[in-house]
Amino acid sequence: MGVFTIISIVLVIAVVAFIFARGRSVSLVDGKTEQLHSRPGYYGTYALIWASIPALILLAFWNVVSPIYVENQVRATFPQEVLEGPESAANLTIGMVRNIGEGIRLLDETERTQLSAGFVALRPLLAEKGIALASNGEDYMVASAQALNNLNDMSRMLMAVAVIGLSIAGAIWSILRIRIRLRARNQVEGVILAGLILSSTIAILTTVGIIASMLSETLRFFSYVPPQDFFFGTVWDPRFANANDPDQAGQFGLIPLLAGTMYIAFVAML
Repeated sequence: MGVFTIISIVLVIAVVAFIFARGRSVSLVDGKTEQLHSRPGYYGTYALIWASIPALILLAFWNVVSPIYVENQVRATFPQEVLEGPESAANLTIGMVRNIGEGIRLLDETERTQLSAGFVALRPLLAEKGIALASNGEDYMVASAQALNNLNDMSRMLMAVAVIGLSIAGAIWSILRIRIRLRARNQVEGVILAGLILSSTIAILTTVGIIASMLSETLRFFSYVPPQDFFFGTVWDPRFANANDPDQAGQFGLIPLLAGTMYIAFVAML
């Protein structure tokens, strides 16, 4: 079951919870809604929130953690020499395993019987499906790809059960908590306030992250180029030093850039 399908089911459950909670609040006072602490819509929204937000948070968390866990489990199936080798080689291997896994899903039942023949027999089959693989693959990658597919399938199934189950549980729990004096409006507005604070915090942290990234790259740049050469240099020739001739380093003078920018701005204003 895909993520979009799960989200759609959760939203349907949330809408149903809204309808039931709103109807329950009205029925508690025999239609005299002025006796309720909050308007009926707030009771419905209260149930909608409990039926959707916790489940969607779990869905997001699962999609972040599950790939990491699955990849670690698949890496454990690699031969010892791969695990003890450089990290770049292991990353290339896991990338090839992912490609093989995607290709295996495209094979029919007859073609899957050839999986036991190893990588050499599988490679032309996957090429016919549009999955190009390097020629240096190993047989263990096929088994790792099958393990990857099995773990991903299991993870998706458990995710669907957990998320949908949490959504149903939240809907039932919130509907059963509907009371005449339940401060539904206060709780709904509290959730909205928390969402606004979270959004503004993300915006602030994003800005701080951009500034920190620019500052770190600036310090890194000036660790290679002296500040006086940059601010007062008259030649802009950005290139790295040749390994065979370190004296042929680039020049990073700001004045030509500044003069060019001012000239273009002057012509544009004219």
